[in-house]
Amino acid sequence: MHTRNIAIAVAVAVVAVFAGCRVSVDKAGESGEKKVEIKTPFGGLKVNEQPDPKDVGMAIYPGAKLETKQGDKNDNANVNIEMPMFGLKVVALKYDIEDSPDKVAAYYRQQLRSFGKVIECRGKGGDNQSINKPEEINQPVVCEVNDPGSDVLTLKTGVRGNQHQAMIEPVGKGSKLTLLYLKAHMRGDEKKESL
Repeated sequence: MHTRNIAIAVAVAVVAVFAGCRVSVDKAGESGEKKVEIKTPFGGLKVNEQPDPKDVGMAIYPGAKLETKQGDKNDNANVNIEMPMFGLKVVALKYDIEDSPDKVAAYYRQQLRSFGKVIECRGKGGDNQSINKPEEINQPVVCEVNDPGSDVLTLKTGVRGNQHQAMIEPVGKGSKLTLLYLKAHMRGDEKKESL
């Protein structure tokens, strides 16, 4: 998730350069979770460090415990970027689960079927496809990383511009679960929806 932090920093820097920029930061309660909103005449960026689990669009595994922020590190976020040429929404939530990866995988295979064909990818990292042209938004997701010997499983469904993922890793006798929802649109995308 460190690449997410880099992408957010770059987006903030680009958006902030434009004239008429307005930045607001809201710290929520004692936890210090932030909501950042940047508006310019050319677009905007919203970041919520603690998204609502409903935002990911999938059921949360029974008994899963949301991973809490540790120092400056927080892998949970809801990021919305709206620009004239493109829009992007990414929701990421990380959970600790006492059940085995096999049980968690079986649960999410069933959950993700409601969004379409589910593919299974083995290996960690580098599994988010870029979108450079409007027609790529509707191409099916594929495994960009596939290491059959890896114990990390990512279940994916949808198309590049509207996908759901569940990444499951073993941790001791339990599991670490990362849920990801990605929704993108580009100008010229006929099925563009408001983020």
